[in-house]
Amino acid sequence: MSRIQSKNTKPELLLRKALSKMGYRYRINYKTHGHPDIAFTKARIAIFMHGCFWHQHGCNNSVIPKTNYNFWKNKLKSNVRRDRIVLKMLKKEKWSVLTIWECELEKHYNITINKIKRFIKKRIGRLGLIMRTERGSSREEKIKKFRIPAYQRD
Repeated sequence: MSRIQSKNTKPELLLRKALSKMGYRYRINYKTHGHPDIAFTKARIAIFMHGCFWHQHGCNNSVIPKTNYNFWKNKLKSNVRRDRIVLKMLKKEKWSVLTIWECELEKHYNITINKIKRFIKKRIGRLGLIMRTERGSSREEKIKKFRIPAYQRD
């Protein structure tokens, strides 16, 4: 139990690496309800990277252990309950929340990354938020406005 990480897990690092390659600026473990793994504070977007076991996704990875069954059942049930409460609190504060599951990222990496990209573009499109460009570009091009034309919005 003591070796299980709550921050900087492999799926979370994969996700952050992909977002950085796309040029997005974000905060990690932002101090708001639930401490989202990735947060776009100006756009009020929270992305949670949930492990299937700990948050009981319902896939093959979320089987409750037979040893000390009642403890695990209560523990994991309280995690799911807390996730619902955090989601309600964030939505009440006008945050857009996206939950990415560990198995989703492992099995369908490209589809999941595209899903995240669409989610972010849909929320950021109305705002003129700053986005980083690729490395190696000139100083003037380092920071640019990220705006989607009205005809391309969903």
